[in-house]
Amino acid sequence: MLADIVAVCRFCEAGSKTFTGYISYIDREKATRKSHQNRFNIFSRYMDYMDNDAKTVADQTKQLEKISALFTKDRDVLNGPAKKDIRKAFSSAQKNGSNMWQTVISFQNEYLQKQGLYDAATGVLNEGQLRQAARKAIGRMLKKEQLENAVWTGAFHYNTDNIHIHIAIVEPEPMREQRTYTVYERDADGEYRKGADGNKVPMLDASGQIVTRKAYKGVFKKSSITALKSELRAEIEHNRETYQNITKLLREDIIAGMNTRTLIELPEFEELMIRLHRDLVSASVHRRYWNYNQHRLREWKPQINALSDLYLQTFHREDFAELLSKLEREARRQSEAYGGSENRYVENMLYGKEGLYARLGNAILKQIAAYDKEKQSQIGEVKRASAMLKSESSTQKEALTVLRDLAEHGNSFAHNELGLFFLKGEHVERNLSLARHHFEESARAGNEFGEQMLQKIQSGKIHLLYGLVNNYNAECRYQLRKGLGILERDLKQTYLQYRNLQEAEQLQAEISARGLTERDVQ
Repeated sequence: MLADIVAVCRFCEAGSKTFTGYISYIDREKATRKSHQNRFNIFSRYMDYMDNDAKTVADQTKQLEKISALFTKDRDVLNGPAKKDIRKAFSSAQKNGSNMWQTVISFQNEYLQKQGLYDAATGVLNEGQLRQAARKAIGRMLKKEQLENAVWTGAFHYNTDNIHIHIAIVEPEPMREQRTYTVYERDADGEYRKGADGNKVPMLDASGQIVTRKAYKGVFKKSSITALKSELRAEIEHNRETYQNITKLLREDIIAGMNTRTLIELPEFEELMIRLHRDLVSASVHRRYWNYNQHRLREWKPQINALSDLYLQTFHREDFAELLSKLEREARRQSEAYGGSENRYVENMLYGKEGLYARLGNAILKQIAAYDKEKQSQIGEVKRASAMLKSESSTQKEALTVLRDLAEHGNSFAHNELGLFFLKGEHVERNLSLARHHFEESARAGNEFGEQMLQKIQSGKIHLLYGLVNNYNAECRYQLRKGLGILERDLKQTYLQYRNLQEAEQLQAEISARGLTERDVQ
């Protein structure tokens, strides 16, 4: 059974492609670093002579799902000028002949969950806590190796079973001991040649003497790796209760409470939720981008945060005060324990990409998306009912009955449609009182068009109504086309899942009945 924490370390020399590649790797954005990380990862090309831990880690890194931002001894996120500085330090180290050491710390995810650092259900890792513990452990390892002036970068790598921390270490001004090493022959692929006895073949000079060279000591002592693991485990488990208390407040109390409430149905939240929905739809931000950390949503983050603030003050005032107190106390402890010029622990736990406000924000956006989906469904229902008015197989009375039934069940678009009928005298007798009633019901449900129509009726500006009616029809057509596009995509997905011709033909008939062409579903 794999240990809770595994740590391995390998190194490459200054002239290697791996070292040069990693310097370029520092400059890459997170998504690009993920796709290129194995090119500059020593463990992705392990040799037969590597020990079992190294082989295990090498195998695990092939299952990479996502990767965090780079961090260092003093910085939680490496970007902008700080990234340029660290790149300069690595370049200087290479120029001055330093080795580059890559250390990988691998955790059993179950172990991290037990310590209150990981939530398997959501895949959320408390990077802030684990990052600080790792800093202390890395510091101890480097001290034992007399590399206290070294510079390093780290990043979290995620996969299904084992979260890793990948660390790259260099000495900008090498102070490591130099030793004399034997030079061994390599083949065309750069691999060591081996003799009949399985050992590497030394390179010989013209006189038959073994070629040697001077180089900085590369291999870390086994005791240094053990010290790293020991320090890391002690730090994690010593603060287990603190981590677990903070995790409980965040996940089980505050965030879980959001999932038990539909905010848009609560009077104090309804207006803010509907306004946010309108803003997103008006700006044509597709629903698939409704994620708190999406760059496209940066303009609406203040609105989302305002809803989170209202939620916290309404339902979790005491919990939030307790959480702040614990976070601030933990931040002070970390500053005392680890030092460093930057402590953004509280900020990251509240406003980081996996912080409280991001998670509350995504829960709010999920509810907004459900609301939007319901609205699209309502538009589809009204379209089908309105189409009955033009169908020879149904009567006008049947169509109006369907629309009235939809309106009675809260479909604001059905109210709009009936309101327009009564306003213009289409399919029914013109009746301003009934038109007003339907627009009032639509407005009460938060429908913007219903509100506009009601305002115009109440102001007595009847002569302006037909302009609004035309606008409504245009908007309705837009929304219906949007809904039809979603239907097309759903049908396409279903179509591809059918495995025999008979079922495929049946689905094609359904598609044709909806007026879609073969080209539409391809």
